[in-house]
Amino acid sequence: MDLSAVRIFVRELSLTTAFYSELLGLELTHDGSPSGYCLFVSKGVRIILETVDASADAEDQALIGRATGISFEVKDIDAEYRRMSARGVPFVGVPEKQFWGGWLATFEDPSGNQLQLVQLANESPKFEAVTPRLPVADVEKALAFYVDRLGFKLGWTWGDPITHGNVCRGSISLDLISTPQGRRGTALAYVQLRGVDAYFAELKGRNLELDPPEDRPYGMRDFEVVDLDGNRLAFGEPIAG
Repeated sequence: MDLSAVRIFVRELSLTTAFYSELLGLELTHDGSPSGYCLFVSKGVRIILETVDASADAEDQALIGRATGISFEVKDIDAEYRRMSARGVPFVGVPEKQFWGGWLATFEDPSGNQLQLVQLANESPKFEAVTPRLPVADVEKALAFYVDRLGFKLGWTWGDPITHGNVCRGSISLDLISTPQGRRGTALAYVQLRGVDAYFAELKGRNLELDPPEDRPYGMRDFEVVDLDGNRLAFGEPIAG
């Protein structure tokens, strides 16, 4: 036994048909507008849009504008959410992690019917970001250096007194960890950005003593900053051309 079709009840057939074909990108296989329906196909399953006449009784009217229970599986729900939102698809909320491990995001068609994007739980890990952990003597002083001198923003702090802190800028995040003396100043990090010369000029404006960016034989243009504890951070971008 195979699933053959699902039915979605709508008010304005032409408007809703355009939504499913143009915004969702589904294949319209039969236009039965004169008879009050249109037929789409998604991965072999037929999706039938059916008009409910304005003169229909309350029971039939209740078929419109409800949760359909229909989900479209995607590989990257965040990317699809951004793409569809940019095209004007109205979402009820952002993608949310579910107790069973996957993700759901609910959107509505022009008749108020709710459908969902689903990203199933992935057995293989998905790497999303890396946050260098820099050993420092005094987290508060280190935070002040990264915020006031390097132009980062304070992310969070933990402990009283503070033993862990975080700073961020753009998509870059750095953790500052209170560490015994023998391990301080041992971290190395390479931060890739766009506009390395502009960032260098920004730091020089804060009176940091730095060697200017140089083009390196490994294809990057970069410069180095040494923080209060001796941790070394290089900031660079690919050489143009």
